[in-house]
Amino acid sequence: MIARRFPPPWTVEELDACFVVRDVNGEVLAYVYCEEAAGKLLSKDEARRIAANASEAASTSACRSAHRVKIKNPKAPAVKREAEEDWSR
Repeated sequence: MIARRFPPPWTVEELDACFVVRDVNGEVLAYVYCEEAAGKLLSKDEARRIAANASEAASTSACRSAHRVKIKNPKAPAVKREAEEDWSR
């Protein structure tokens, strides 16, 4: 298995104007900014949910390449060649 660049678990730290997502080594992965007064930025609750979902992504199987489902694109040239070639030899 390949070592991950940003190893889990990821944590969320709340600051005054943002949430910070960090990996297990303390490396900052994301800042999610919020502002309760203005309508241009995320609300504090929206920013918290986004940061929490990002931190949980490291633990889910969707992030691990060994668990991903790979589907071939039937329109891709390589797939068309594969279908045309004789693989019975």
